Amino acid sequence: MENSSTVQEIIQTLSAARFSTYAKAATDDNHALSLYQWNIEISKAIFGVLGCCEIALRNTISAALQAQYGSQWAWHTGFERSLPSPKHGYKPREALIEARKNTNDINNVIAKLNFAFWQHMLTARHDDRIWSAQFYAVFCGINTPANLAKDRSDLFKNTEHLRRLRNRIAHHEPIFNQNLAHSHQVAINTLQACSPALADWVQNWQNITFLLNGKPSPNSKPK
Repeated sequence: MENSSTVQEIIQTLSAARFSTYAKAATDDNHALSLYQWNIEISKAIFGVLGCCEIALRNTISAALQAQYGSQWAWHTGFERSLPSPKHGYKPREALIEARKNTNDINNVIAKLNFAFWQHMLTARHDDRIWSAQFYAVFCGINTPANLAKDRSDLFKNTEHLRRLRNRIAHHEPIFNQNLAHSHQVAINTLQACSPALADWVQNWQNITFLLNGKPSPNSKPK
């Protein structure tokens, strides 16, 4: 257990305002410090799995786009025009145009397009153009296709959940007070939809389950 003066120095250096979320959930400062440390550890573990989800999603969706528009789908005018360009909010069309600047390599474009772009590809506006023909072909891990609109919508919601969680982690925000077991399952379900083999591989090395079982209790001490 850290002594009181050491704990206070740590808290002040990290900022009392940032630490307050942990303090409210803890029984004392040592417990709060243990929660802060655990938040760092679980965030790191989840972030690695989320990275696999993002890469799997973008490559799976890219495979559908290639089937519909060809290997250079990013430069297909029909595809570009199919993307929304609203006055406010995220603009997928502009994101595509920006991503393909100064390159003619489709792999560079895929890597430059952010998570939001790929999520927006899972909206209903693309059902007729892309997903009616390609959804179950590329998302081969959906073993019991039920209804295209529902399955695609469920995947969109899962992607939204993962994107928001990833952004919280990237901004060093607290996630210790969220249902991380549910988030872990959402991530695995998303990987399963893209590739059952990938989902199994990630499950074999991820340490999220181990960390969830070791969440600090009120009488725990920071390491």
